[in-house]
Amino acid sequence: MKGLKRIGSIVVMLALVFGLAGVAGPVKQAQAATKKYVMIKGEKAKVSVLFIGNLTSAKSSKPSVVSVKKFGGNKLKLTAKKAGKATINVRGKYGYGKYNITVKNRKLKCVYKGAQIGSYSGYAYYEITNKCGDYMSSAVLKYDIVDANLNVLKSGEETVYSLVPNAKMYISVYIGGDLITQGATAIRVKSYALKHDMMLSYKNLSSKVSVSYNPSSGAVSFKNKYSKYVSARADIVFYDAAGKVVDVQTVSSYLSGKGKDTKTATTTKQYSDYKVFKRAYA
Repeated sequence: MKGLKRIGSIVVMLALVFGLAGVAGPVKQAQAATKKYVMIKGEKAKVSVLFIGNLTSAKSSKPSVVSVKKFGGNKLKLTAKKAGKATINVRGKYGYGKYNITVKNRKLKCVYKGAQIGSYSGYAYYEITNKCGDYMSSAVLKYDIVDANLNVLKSGEETVYSLVPNAKMYISVYIGGDLITQGATAIRVKSYALKHDMMLSYKNLSSKVSVSYNPSSGAVSFKNKYSKYVSARADIVFYDAAGKVVDVQTVSSYLSGKGKDTKTATTTKQYSDYKVFKRAYA
């Protein structure tokens, strides 16, 4: 009898264990952290969605702003169609998540600042301002070199890097002697292509970096007021007495937190004034 009672108690205990396991609810799906990104109109991106397994669905709250397609198990193809905001809702085997995306217009302000044409060579100058509202890693400017009647003598392109929002920067385009003999007088930017990566996030820290120029020695002094490393660039623009650009010198520095650095920018051109245009990011 004692043996039967012992067996009976074991059966009851097993029944309780399996009973508890049977009444336990389904495992709750995990919610991935909501992420925020910026895209530029026309930008296409591929995103890997982690920690929620293979995707079962992916939907955009506004397909007219950002369209989405899932592929390759856990990946998304995103296309920014127009300025606005959209939420991408994704669901996978083990959970779900959201991507809040802001799409901004492509806008680059290009202002022609004249040219200095000599007998054998010359330079033309442009002032560039990023008006997209987000950091651009680069911009490719396509231009024409023209004569006084705007006849195109040659076409080319120039790439500029590290375009901080609303920070002015300058570029100079070389004009060779062969074009000068043909009557080259100026350049005209006709189009541009911007490079932006939604997965990269930079802070505009131009206000945290001071830059000064010493015209006697040509020394360009950088001072970082920020506590972390910062990439800084400065364009030293030289003007003649009439206010026309005669030369542009660009220097850059990678500054440690609260760090200082000195570079050199000299010009052989005669000038009456100068101005420093800076930009910094991290």
